[in-house]
Amino acid sequence: MVKEEDVKNVLKKVIDPDLGIDIVKMGMVSNVKVDENSKKIECEIVLTTPACPAKSKIEDDVRNVLNEEFSKNYTIDVSFKSVVKRAPENVAYKTQASKIINLDNIKDVKNIVAIYSCKGGVGKSTVSVNLALSLANYGAKVGLLDLDLHGPNVPIMLGLVGQPKIRNSKIVPPEIYGMKVISVGLLIDNSSPIIWRGPIQTTAVKQLFEDVGWGELDYLILDLPPGSGDIHITLSQNIPLSGIVVVSTPQLVAMIDTIKGVNMFEKMGTPILGMIINMAYYLCSHCKEKNYIFPRVDINNHDEIKNINILGEIPFDYEIAELSDKGSPIVIEKENHHISKLFLEITSKVAASLSILSSKNLKV
Repeated sequence: MVKEEDVKNVLKKVIDPDLGIDIVKMGMVSNVKVDENSKKIECEIVLTTPACPAKSKIEDDVRNVLNEEFSKNYTIDVSFKSVVKRAPENVAYKTQASKIINLDNIKDVKNIVAIYSCKGGVGKSTVSVNLALSLANYGAKVGLLDLDLHGPNVPIMLGLVGQPKIRNSKIVPPEIYGMKVISVGLLIDNSSPIIWRGPIQTTAVKQLFEDVGWGELDYLILDLPPGSGDIHITLSQNIPLSGIVVVSTPQLVAMIDTIKGVNMFEKMGTPILGMIINMAYYLCSHCKEKNYIFPRVDINNHDEIKNINILGEIPFDYEIAELSDKGSPIVIEKENHHISKLFLEITSKVAASLSILSSKNLKV
């Protein structure tokens, strides 16, 4: 006779490849049932994110170990789902004695990820939009908050027009392509320049968190402004950022500025999830050869750069810009495009990094 504990002991052979911990200890095994009358074993595997890069391997390993051990006498029924875990609060947020931002409206947001570049013009907003949409395509509950107050381009890239509705004194973020979106570009006349000094910028950021009803989200993606000013300090000290994804182009000038920004966030105790190198190369439409428009930095020659996890490279491509201008990002308009697949791969790595952070409290 097989007991539920026997099934769990067998499933301990399945190791999460990112964490090196068995899935039972990870708490990924639930609803184990053994029916001796029908000779059937059932169990449910709960992945830590719908964007899990090891999903296929874990599914195969689970079925293989169960079939190997029990299939001679039992039928095996395994179901899979995902439940995103909340990342631990970063050090800087925990140590701040007083907060100036009320977090009630984001209490049901599990992970807040900031997309950042110290240098402008590297495609940060394009990356933010496509990464957020990729998470939504995986099935996650996603929000996108455009905090680039001086250049709020997210509404254009998503084809959003008109001011959002107000319900119960809270801004209702419009939903498009399966995610919620708010941008200062939806709240003001987008044709007028935004000339705001530091204190006004801080107040605007405060309102975008306090006055928007985000509801339950697995991931809230923040499209930050470039630089290292009041907004970045305010966020680090008042918002429980789960991690930072840095965007840079490949040349040394951009990388040096990027490292300055990375150092700023590291000093504030915010985890750096990795770097995306945008406009890394141009892929010839005829011969498919990679052509490098910018001079490439040899990362191994720069200690301050080589320690950063490179999440992936996005090529320079006309269609990315064209589709963004039309309000239909490439991951939506052309799901099977090789660049859309690159965004999905990068998104999986970001989600996996957050899952690793959330598992650090496990006793192993």
